[in-house]
Amino acid sequence: MSEESGARIDSAADLIRRGAVLLKEACTRCGGLQVRYKGRMVCINCGDLSSTVQVEAIDAVDVVSSLRDLIARKIRDVTAILTYESDLQKQSDLVSLLLKYLELLDKADKAIERRG
Repeated sequence: MSEESGARIDSAADLIRRGAVLLKEACTRCGGLQVRYKGRMVCINCGDLSSTVQVEAIDAVDVVSSLRDLIARKIRDVTAILTYESDLQKQSDLVSLLLKYLELLDKADKAIERRG
């Protein structure tokens, strides 16, 4: 192992100790192992940064809004099923599910209020 190669491995090990993640995707340039640290992907073998990928910043309000929309759709779906359900046990299960969805919806609304 060359001195340069050993230094790259030591650097990668140091990054992993600081929280970098070893990736399963190989480097597109040399096929070497890559690590992701602070939103950047770096090849351990060649140090290639040409294909560096920045982690997309995700706004928490957008995530909660999407979750809220999903919950609202699920509530409509379960309500439609409940309308025609005659089995009492199934009705009970559907009502329990609706209550859980409503709790989640309330928490999502409160999270949006805090962030918004």
